[in-house]
Amino acid sequence: MAVSHDGWLAALVALGLALVSGTFVAGTIFQKSESSVQIVAAENAKAELKQKVQELELAVANARSEAQRLDQLLGAYKTAVEQRDARIAVLEGGARIPDNCLFIQKQIEELNKQLAGVDRDDVFSPRRTYEQKEAERNRLDNRLAQLIPQLGLAKCGAAP
Repeated sequence: MAVSHDGWLAALVALGLALVSGTFVAGTIFQKSESSVQIVAAENAKAELKQKVQELELAVANARSEAQRLDQLLGAYKTAVEQRDARIAVLEGGARIPDNCLFIQKQIEELNKQLAGVDRDDVFSPRRTYEQKEAERNRLDNRLAQLIPQLGLAKCGAAP
């Protein structure tokens, strides 16, 4: 059986082509599977980034909410300070009155108004017990007892 040289050559070329195309197909399949792995990894990374973005957006929303709450507290604090400063200005003004007569008279008038209101129960405040009212009356009476001698009838020339 004589096989021609051309037959062997054709067989070798066919075998070589089969090897090359097999290698090409295997390489293409490997490359596609490698690309699929990369796509899955990229999708996982994308999902992780989306989750982190959502977490950061939530943190930003919480920070904004806290900032609003702090702004409200700051506003309330400023209002309280302004009210306190106004009260201090009134008290300082009263302290500058000669002999403090007018200031003390106003204090006595204010205490008398408070004493008159001790027994009244306000609709908006809780009812007070007899003991609480008595304690409030005693506190106001003691303060009144301190102010009357300070008035100094001889210095002011008028009774309260």
